[in-house]
Amino acid sequence: MRRAFILLMALAFFVIGACNKKEKSTSAEKDLVAELLKENLLATNIATNLVAAEDITEKISNTNLVELQQAQKETSPSLSETEVTEKPKIVDEGIDVKSEKKTLPKRTKSYIFVGNDKSGQSVSPRKFLKLTLAVVVKSEKAESVDFYVYALPKGKSKPSYLISKVRSIKIINRQAQLTKYWNARKVNGEFLDIGEYNIFVKFEIKNENGDIIDRIERYWGNKDFYLKIY
Repeated sequence: MRRAFILLMALAFFVIGACNKKEKSTSAEKDLVAELLKENLLATNIATNLVAAEDITEKISNTNLVELQQAQKETSPSLSETEVTEKPKIVDEGIDVKSEKKTLPKRTKSYIFVGNDKSGQSVSPRKFLKLTLAVVVKSEKAESVDFYVYALPKGKSKPSYLISKVRSIKIINRQAQLTKYWNARKVNGEFLDIGEYNIFVKFEIKNENGDIIDRIERYWGNKDFYLKIY
């Protein structure tokens, strides 16, 4: 009897365990099916949303493109409706603009002009004659010029009478000039004797320190150019 009771209890426990196991398996299977259905539904929703978004974007893009093209047609008339105006052509006249270049003298030059610059003119204490003396220098260091003007009696080769002396005339644009009205008077105030005279000039060119860097001596015209003093 006791043995039968034990077998009966074991059978009951076996049946109960089998039922629990079957219930657990069924529950797990139900959970798995539910999870798969849930994932499938989520994927379907995502795909549906993506398709809808793409469709909306495409519709919006196509609408904007059509509206933009329509606006361009309305605001921009066709080439046939636009009046074409020709731009004036710029014609090159070929004007050659030459740059100004300062030509410096290759050597120092000097000039003497007496009256109308002809030989045989006359001068006296009562008649003045215009003397114009100029020098053009080549040295960039030249700053000033001293002028020494002499009257040479006919037949003499050396300066005899100093008639004018002007120092430190400023050199501007490489040249300096002295203009004097002369009436046959020497620097000491005395008048020259009646006769024929030539004009002789000595130019002493100085630098900024007052040192002589060049010296020029020359006659008016040539030795046969004479003034008559009466």
